[in-house]
Amino acid sequence: MKINSVAILGAGAVGSYMIWGLSSKKDLRLGVIGEGKRAKRLKQGCFINDQMYYPEVWSPTEAHGVDLLIVSLKYCALKDVLKSIQTIVDDHTIVMSLMNGVDSEEIIGEAIGKEHLMPSLIKIASRKENGYRFDPETTIGIVFGELQAPYQSKRVQAIESLFENTGIHFRASEYIQEEIWSKFRLNVCNNLPQAILGAGVGCYRDSEHMKFIQDGLRHELETIAHAKGIDLSKADSSSSRGSAVPASARYSTLQDLDAKRHSEIDMFSGALVKMGKELHIPTPYNEYTYHMIKALKEKNDGKFNYTGNQKPIIEITVNENAVIHFELWPEIAPIACGSVMQLAEKKIFDGRAIERLEPGFVLQPLFFDGVDPQIDIMVEPEFKTNPENAKIVFERGIVAMAGDPENSSGSQYYITLAASERLNGNFTVIGKVIDGWDEIERLEHVEVEEAIEPQSGFVYHRPVKTEMITKVRRIK
Repeated sequence: MKINSVAILGAGAVGSYMIWGLSSKKDLRLGVIGEGKRAKRLKQGCFINDQMYYPEVWSPTEAHGVDLLIVSLKYCALKDVLKSIQTIVDDHTIVMSLMNGVDSEEIIGEAIGKEHLMPSLIKIASRKENGYRFDPETTIGIVFGELQAPYQSKRVQAIESLFENTGIHFRASEYIQEEIWSKFRLNVCNNLPQAILGAGVGCYRDSEHMKFIQDGLRHELETIAHAKGIDLSKADSSSSRGSAVPASARYSTLQDLDAKRHSEIDMFSGALVKMGKELHIPTPYNEYTYHMIKALKEKNDGKFNYTGNQKPIIEITVNENAVIHFELWPEIAPIACGSVMQLAEKKIFDGRAIERLEPGFVLQPLFFDGVDPQIDIMVEPEFKTNPENAKIVFERGIVAMAGDPENSSGSQYYITLAASERLNGNFTVIGKVIDGWDEIERLEHVEVEEAIEPQSGFVYHRPVKTEMITKVRRIK
């Protein structure tokens, strides 16, 4: 048995490690899965450790029948790609899930059959810095193995041969379930308390209070594992530690909170709380941790923005159910903010499809440019008349008006999806998103297509499937 083709679903930190290592196999067909705009981005290459890599880019259909599928996604994305996984997997395809947690393989197995799965885990410390960066020498790497004998199966031997001489660190284990739970313990006990405190991992060394919380989480997890018949002592001694990092290191959950992204708390403490209830095992430390991290996400979304001087709040309803809130800053843009509030009151924004969506740049619900005189109105650019407006730095979540140096739209607002220096001081800022990041993240990942504005010839992108702004209202 030999692995001649590998598909990677998820080209983030873990996927980059696999691309980095497997790209050295000259006789291997290596591809990453992507469609639409994502495929276009992947074809531009993956920048890893100061080098550009160009794996093939395959749709799920093009990847059908690969020898090995590596799933390296965020937990929150898994259910949305199960159909893609079903399309990729053939009768002989081996599937390795390198996701965090202890239930991703169960979810995938229910979709394709558990016989395809090679239980596995990965330990890697990486950071996003001009692409992805990690230390190949200190990276612990991949652990995998069969759940029952024969442990040195043909599948295990084939994967070992695949990883040999690639730089990828790996080992096979006869106790892979225990190894997976051992990593799970590391994530719960090291990843989560730090996220609540908002400090580097050195806090566990330097604070008896952090150690106390850590020990409480560990005890609950180990009690649940024991009840499920999982003997963590069988795991290799190396499983009790992660990749070497400095005291300032911030693990994934804190990184997610810092970036105002979805965290994986549901697959960590959320899963343990659920298992505890099923087994009648109290989990107070995990319940507290789960709800605190959920509350921190709400704080990031602006839910607790209690000030004596409340600013006007605009609520955008998408597809009749999801909502996005942003606060207006009339003190630095009274004309543009007044226009937006007036149009919202008259329901002019309602029932309009999102016309422009540039992943990694802007979400612009309106992009009509002269098509609708009711809504396409121009006002004085307040970034030119108000120095405080021009000083605002464009970061993720800033809301501004389209236009040019001489005119500013009084209706065509946009939301920035990432920091952008070229926008600074060139567009009228009207406010900032305070809630609804879950919906914005969903929109960032919808498939888009190229379009051309007929009057100017400007090339932009819009959702392939209609995303409707059903209503826009001032709620405060």
